[in-house]
Amino acid sequence: QLAAEKGYGRALGYVGSAFEFGEGVEEDASEAVRYYKMAADAGDPEGQCCLGVMLSDGKGVEQNQEQAARLWGSAAEQGHIRSMCYMGKIFQVGEGVRVDVAEARRWYERAVESGSAEAARLLGCLFNQMGRARRAFEMFMHAAEGGNVPAIVDLGRCYEFALGTERDPERAVQCYARAAGYGNADGQCCYGVCLENGFGVEKDTVAAVRQYRLAVEQGDLRGYCCLGICYENGNGVPRDVSEAARLYKVAADEGEPEGMCCLGVCYENGSGMPRDMQEAVRLYRAASELNYMRGHVCLGVCYEHGAGVPLDGRKAVELYRLAAEMASDEGAYRLGVCHLNGSGVDEVDEVEAIHWLSAAANLGNADAMRILDHIDVTQSVTK
Repeated sequence: QLAAEKGYGRALGYVGSAFEFGEGVEEDASEAVRYYKMAADAGDPEGQCCLGVMLSDGKGVEQNQEQAARLWGSAAEQGHIRSMCYMGKIFQVGEGVRVDVAEARRWYERAVESGSAEAARLLGCLFNQMGRARRAFEMFMHAAEGGNVPAIVDLGRCYEFALGTERDPERAVQCYARAAGYGNADGQCCYGVCLENGFGVEKDTVAAVRQYRLAVEQGDLRGYCCLGICYENGNGVPRDVSEAARLYKVAADEGEPEGMCCLGVCYENGSGMPRDMQEAVRLYRAASELNYMRGHVCLGVCYEHGAGVPLDGRKAVELYRLAAEMASDEGAYRLGVCHLNGSGVDEVDEVEAIHWLSAAANLGNADAMRILDHIDVTQSVTK
């Protein structure tokens, strides 16, 4: 405090942090902003970074993304690594600046060169966005070796889904288990899913439930959904549809689209909740508006069958297509069936149907595989 009163920038930033997080003083976001501004005005890069965060979040001050970008730019030019990462993020998504992937990459690479494992992970995410899976894998590996725990989970996904490397279930599980051991909720959920399904590890639903509970204890919304599914199906716990619905509702109320879909199914089927088709549709629509592919499919089914909404085959096809283009096997399957039956489209189109059914089959959809087998048999008999 004494150093701050003398105008020392770093000290002013420390006082700002104390007010932001209530450390030794009563939490006061506006007062935090005041001290961060004094630190920023004194040229302190940490103060500039922190003030930028407050402006970006609208915490204790009116939100201003452009001003946040200027502050992060000033701090980054002084070699402030966290600000370099923020600069990469805003150029990647276009917050306060125009989208510029090359500029995002430049800032991430500068931070990586300065030794930031988090920047390496962010650069890996950018490479993923660019469709460069191998480079993404290499950056996740670099970040994980630098001790970045979220990158360990990203690396696990690369091994699980063969992204930039060969598929290796055992290595995927090792990554997830390692991240879970560090207390990472995402890792706990991923490790739990592997345990629940016996993917790369011996199936153990009770151990899976333990992992999901650990994630829930941290408030992880995916954890609520995973644990809810266990209660709904009686996996690793006694079946309890009311508890499942309660868990889904927590996630849904916090804006988690998977929770919305799971809770919507509960309302649609009257499982753990009173049957209420209107509420189910509301939840599916909310998930769809978040561009969640399962939400598209669930809402599409409602339109296809006129359940809780007016019958509208074309709207159903539109929603199935959105999901299919996001690599949803169920969306591709239903879109293929619509083209095969001429439902919601101008006419029957077997070529288009086979295209989407094949896409669904390649994603593991068993129903699509059966239809394609039937089409093959029929064509062989015809010949």
